[in-house]
Amino acid sequence: MNAVEATRTCLRKYAVFPGRAGRGEYCWFLVVAIAASLLLAGVDRLFWTPQTSALFEAIFALAIFLPLIAAGFRRLHDTGRPGWLMMIAVAASATGKLLLEGGLLNFHFFAPPVRSPAGAATVALAAAVPIFGVAALLALPSQPDPNRYGPNPHEVTP
Repeated sequence: MNAVEATRTCLRKYAVFPGRAGRGEYCWFLVVAIAASLLLAGVDRLFWTPQTSALFEAIFALAIFLPLIAAGFRRLHDTGRPGWLMMIAVAASATGKLLLEGGLLNFHFFAPPVRSPAGAATVALAAAVPIFGVAALLALPSQPDPNRYGPNPHEVTP
């Protein structure tokens, strides 16, 4: 499967969580999504300053979020694991982003806010561990035979 076929398949299955997706389908779709996001980030920098909104990148992120999660669910199903494990990476990423960029590390009651580099490193590491763990599961090979999530995608013709 090439990048175009993978992207078409994943966008066609926009919010389809059951079933299986091979490594090629998921990886190519992820590469295309990252490349498009970087391209749109560049376009945003042409139109807005870093202190203002990144409109194109934000719209793309909202549009591609659900297909990426659905493809991740199907990819985990292909390895014989439950798709909800994908939500561990989503939760870790969202929590890390809120803590690091949302200013929640600056939360204080009686003292002025102080951003601790050690605290930021701890939050980043705590968020990275589950994300890399799920990424390792996504990289595992397909189960060769049909499993409880469906037939092997390499043996099925669309």
